[in-house]
Amino acid sequence: LKDTELYVGQKWDLGSVFKNVVDKDGNPIKPEEVEWVWVDGKEKVREIDTSKPGKHTVSIAVRNAADRNYWVNSNIVTVTVKEPFTIKQVPYFDFEDHILVSTNKSVVNKKENPTIEVETPSIVGKDWQLQVELSPFLDKENSKSILKGVSLFIPKGKLESDLETEEPTQYDCQLEANGKASILMQGTKTKGKGRWKNKLATKEITLSIPPENKKGNYESTLHWTLLDVPG
Repeated sequence: LKDTELYVGQKWDLGSVFKNVVDKDGNPIKPEEVEWVWVDGKEKVREIDTSKPGKHTVSIAVRNAADRNYWVNSNIVTVTVKEPFTIKQVPYFDFEDHILVSTNKSVVNKKENPTIEVETPSIVGKDWQLQVELSPFLDKENSKSILKGVSLFIPKGKLESDLETEEPTQYDCQLEANGKASILMQGTKTKGKGRWKNKLATKEITLSIPPENKKGNYESTLHWTLLDVPG
């Protein structure tokens, strides 16, 4: 058997710990064919409580192919239930209508109260990053028309948490509309644990539009990614 990990709320499957469980002919033995299963030392238990973080031991026994009167015990492995990495809320930006001019122009977001909310492990800390990327601005009526050379500025916000823990690191983010990700927030095993709200200043979010673009009704998508990273 092999050690495995899953997040709070995910359903555990006995087969996820199988590494090399075969019969005398080398054919895989299915989890439902295994009669004896031990979870946390208890016999014939096939369920793990994934409603909360924790570590659980698992082992199995199968009949000895050479002598059916005897059983072969597996090694004991650990199943770790981890707290989730979840993006609870992301903001929507709206820059409304603007006249294209002959010089580079910065326009201000009009959508009020833009807020980012994330949840990261609060018991067993993990290094993590919140990344964001900006897709090209396409004309909603003509997808071949692209708003060229634009960049979106997202400033550091005001952080709030439900835990008394050190704040994660924030970065001012200058996004080009090319799908390349930038780091907006970053936590470690000791910084940024738990749930965080990041309230952005509405009017500090700006879009820079170069001259010589064509008129149109342009829209872009922000892609947010919350992931754990090697420490």
